[in-house]
Amino acid sequence: REALPAACVEFIQREREQPFFAVASFINPHDICFAHQAKNGINTHDVLKLREAALKLPVDELPPLPDNYAITQNEPGTIEAHLNPKAITPAITMRKEYDDYEWRINRWIYHRLTEQVDTLIGQILDGLKESGHASDTLIIFTSDHGNMDASHQLSSKGVPFEESVGVPFIMKFPGAISAGQTEGEHLVNAGIDILPTLCDYAGVEKPAHFLGRSLRSVAEEGDRTDAPPYIVSENHWFRMLRGERFKYCCFATGDEELLIDLESDPGELVNLAACPEHQAALNEHRKLMSEWMELSDDDKGKAFL
Repeated sequence: REALPAACVEFIQREREQPFFAVASFINPHDICFAHQAKNGINTHDVLKLREAALKLPVDELPPLPDNYAITQNEPGTIEAHLNPKAITPAITMRKEYDDYEWRINRWIYHRLTEQVDTLIGQILDGLKESGHASDTLIIFTSDHGNMDASHQLSSKGVPFEESVGVPFIMKFPGAISAGQTEGEHLVNAGIDILPTLCDYAGVEKPAHFLGRSLRSVAEEGDRTDAPPYIVSENHWFRMLRGERFKYCCFATGDEELLIDLESDPGELVNLAACPEHQAALNEHRKLMSEWMELSDDDKGKAFL
């Protein structure tokens, strides 16, 4: 935890003749998984102390509930079925038992944990600046998953909603990537696009079996003509495909689907899979999902369709 930034800075500031490559993997804000334990008086990694601090605050100083706090209309039953009440973060228990105040406490803790990791990342960036290599080093910041953070009255991860499957993704390379710009037109799958991106900047040919593509043209020019019109997320019980407008999900149960119009419903509050007027979009995204499964040799996922 606190020792990681110092170890990274020491590595970055070593005398060397070749370029360096460093990965810093921080745990937080993952400790939000212990917030429910803290509610029951159990202290893990000082999360109980954060809860006690939150309980002393006036309600209006706690984060408000998210705009998509409501449970999705026609939510597939398999989503709740896969929420384990014995998990460290028992999202199903929290959904059934937490009131608005408890969710706002949970959100306050999550935000404080995010601030903690921000501070540690800042120490590495300061060390990079001191090394004299801040102007010639590519920096990528991302995460492996998000957190529901009270959206749809859920916590933790592992569900196909944007708060869980979406991740932050920031690239910085002075002189090549313009500062302060945001990219919202191109779909990016950080999970499979990072390694091709690193290969591109390092001048290394991308291995042929990589499914992802370099993000260099997006970051530097705002263009990505070679990208597919969708991105995919998956785990052991669902497959999710997001296009420019719709999100489609199929599940291991094989008898339920999720179709969201992200253009009109960015909060994912209405499942359109059973709506007759959206059958064309549903069929189109089933086809795209099938094509992806063929491309990625996803034999297990084919049973979900």
